[in-house]
Amino acid sequence: LLHPHIGPRIGAGAPRLYLETNAAQTHAIALYRRFGFTDLPPRPSPYARADVWMEKRL
Repeated sequence: LLHPHIGPRIGAGAPRLYLETNAAQTHAIALYRRFGFTDLPPRPSPYARADVWMEKRL
């Protein structure tokens, strides 16, 4: 699911991938961590339910 989205970003020179999600999405968060995403500190978000911020350095 994530592989098709990561490869083109690397080829385009993106320095990182960033995502916001909700702590209730435990399976998705586990998947993101397996793909190398790490947690970020809380930050303002336009999404009211976002309470988990993650990034993957490319």
